[in-house]
Amino acid sequence: AMAAIAAVTAAFVHGGQRPMVQASFARSTFRDDAGAVAAVLDEDVRLSLAGEAPLDGPVGSSAYFPRGVLTVSWSGARPEDPAWLRLINDCTSLTQVPGFSKASHALAHFFAKQSGAPWPHWYQNVMQHAEEAGEDGESEHSSAALRAMEEAAEARDAAAKA
Repeated sequence: AMAAIAAVTAAFVHGGQRPMVQASFARSTFRDDAGAVAAVLDEDVRLSLAGEAPLDGPVGSSAYFPRGVLTVSWSGARPEDPAWLRLINDCTSLTQVPGFSKASHALAHFFAKQSGAPWPHWYQNVMQHAEEAGEDGESEHSSAALRAMEEAAEARDAAAKA
């Protein structure tokens, strides 16, 4: 696997590409029993310029992204939202951002203002909500999302045993 990654990196460099930004995060992946819906929760997201800022710096540093990122994907036709997703959608601190990308957000954060490049359509809205919620709002949101997923799993398990 490492040889393949080195080959891909070499191809990028040979093609004139260079790393611009990097990210680190803690990822939890959830999947229902049928495999129809998957949810990925990225927490403690840190963004930085490639090779410059440490990704393990203190929370609140300029490279810290003050929100958890929840991505929900469906295989096949999308049925009615399951109960656990409705609970998450009801969180007042949730900001739904169709098309969100950590990579695009990092590029905008570090380069768009200086270069005059266009910002992703979500950038100002996400940052405004983050400022209003503060860092504690993100932690509460992530915890509420995890609790809702855990409660839904426990309810599903209890129903299966009955």
